[in-house]
Amino acid sequence: MRYAFLTHLAYHGASMRMRDLARLTQVSKSTIEHYRIRGLLRARRTAAGDWDYPEDAPRAITLIHRRLTPMGFHLDAIKAILNTYSLEEIEERLRSLTAPQFRAWVDEVNGAAVYGHDL
Repeated sequence: MRYAFLTHLAYHGASMRMRDLARLTQVSKSTIEHYRIRGLLRARRTAAGDWDYPEDAPRAITLIHRRLTPMGFHLDAIKAILNTYSLEEIEERLRSLTAPQFRAWVDEVNGAAVYGHDL
């Protein structure tokens, strides 16, 4: 029941606290914090000192943790991708690329991130 409530929050415009985000995405709080510190996730500090994540955070975490990182993207490259493309554009690109095109994109993005070039 709790999971259904969290899913409802995540997909109906409500922001989420880290503990709820961790439960929903099944990604550890320390990993979520690491992504926030590295600039991969946006969050705002509440008056109580908690981090409050926007409604698209579960989708972003899933994309980062379950798709892009295992595919060979470095975190700096993922940050560059997230700063360049919307989540929808990234997902569409992942669906539409052939294996060689995808490998070339990974190499291009990782190289740009390492050398500080724009995508």
